[in-house]
Amino acid sequence: MIVRPKKSKFLLLIIAVLLLANVAGLFFFFNNKAYKNDHHPPFDRKMVMTKYLKEELKFNDDQMKRFD
Repeated sequence: MIVRPKKSKFLLLIIAVLLLANVAGLFFFFNNKAYKNDHHPPFDRKMVMTKYLKEELKFNDDQMKRFD
């Protein structure tokens, strides 16, 4: 079996680049998780839905009571 050095070097280069990309992706994924709670307030679904119903759909007080 004949191994072509140029082709194997090229494949090793591609593997190295992909490996570095994976490591960088994992770093950013886990690094951002640690700071997520510091930068964003907790998500309150009920508050967001109430605001949407009042402002966008123009629900009146009676409709809002039925929603609750």
